[in-house]
Amino acid sequence: MERPIPPARQAKPVPMFHHVYLRLLCNVMRARGYDTGALLAAAGLKPADIGLEGKHIAPARMAVFLRTVRQQCPDPLLPLEWASMAAANHAHGMLGAAIQTSADLREALQTICAFSPLRATIFHFHLAEDGGEACLEIGLEPALADLHDFLYLAMAVLLARIAGTLIGEASRRLRQEFPFVQPDWGEAAAAFFQYPIAYGAPVCRLRIPAALLAEPCETADRAAHQAAVRQCRFDAESRAGDVSMKVIALLADSDGAYPSLVAAARRLGASPRSLSRALNGEGSSYKDLIDEVKKLHAQSLLHDPNWTIDQVAERLGYAETSNFIRAFRRWAGCTPQQFRARGGKAG
Repeated sequence: MERPIPPARQAKPVPMFHHVYLRLLCNVMRARGYDTGALLAAAGLKPADIGLEGKHIAPARMAVFLRTVRQQCPDPLLPLEWASMAAANHAHGMLGAAIQTSADLREALQTICAFSPLRATIFHFHLAEDGGEACLEIGLEPALADLHDFLYLAMAVLLARIAGTLIGEASRRLRQEFPFVQPDWGEAAAAFFQYPIAYGAPVCRLRIPAALLAEPCETADRAAHQAAVRQCRFDAESRAGDVSMKVIALLADSDGAYPSLVAAARRLGASPRSLSRALNGEGSSYKDLIDEVKKLHAQSLLHDPNWTIDQVAERLGYAETSNFIRAFRRWAGCTPQQFRARGGKAG
């Protein structure tokens, strides 16, 4: 019998990407001889941001970091190596504990669907059953379209490692499908999976024989699973109280049409004074957060050579390009032109 795990909240989760995954990607890049400090700086990050006391990374920063990594290291197998390291290092926190102690494969997949936002909100999972087959569909934020192949490959390897740990040899009956044409290096990628992979599917999905959903997990532990799920739900509800992250999420969704403090407070169900006071209590301000989101949005657009400086300025709401250039110099320590000339590195 199916045991659905209800999500912790009905509200849209605050956008985030757990810093441990960027730390592990830095480890991969460092082993390949790259300057990880420079890679982080290109995204406005410092080594401390991904250290033991690091904080969750905004998706916009994560995207800039990944684009910089791909530009510096075009190896198509990089996301597979990154995911393999994440799997080997058990990098999924309490979510990983809840998955690993699930009673059967169905419960493990339901746990992923319910609590994956604790580690990365850019992914969306949906488990569907139809007759003799089930599918775990994997979605990504549309704004990350240029990174979809990179991120789909990484997530697929993580799921393969999880499935192998949970149900062992039975996982060979699964099938991974990608929503892009088979690349030249497709055969090399196949070595990272214990089951068949295919390309050209309408969505990214893991196909599962329905009977396999009831396959007992080799690491099942009912008491430990219940404790881990309780902690996951508590973590999700606690994070929902972070006012700065809520404001950042609101601004990130505004697509350049940034609301005023009054409008933002109204949409968050608070008075302008209450919102300002809450942000001050977190060591921030509404203006600081707008500047931060604008800077990250600008940097992301400037990485795309198809956007002119004038177009970037207009997208961010500047009537005069000169005002945008002055603001960008204040944010990044260099002009937009210099930022591009340096390969996406701030001053």
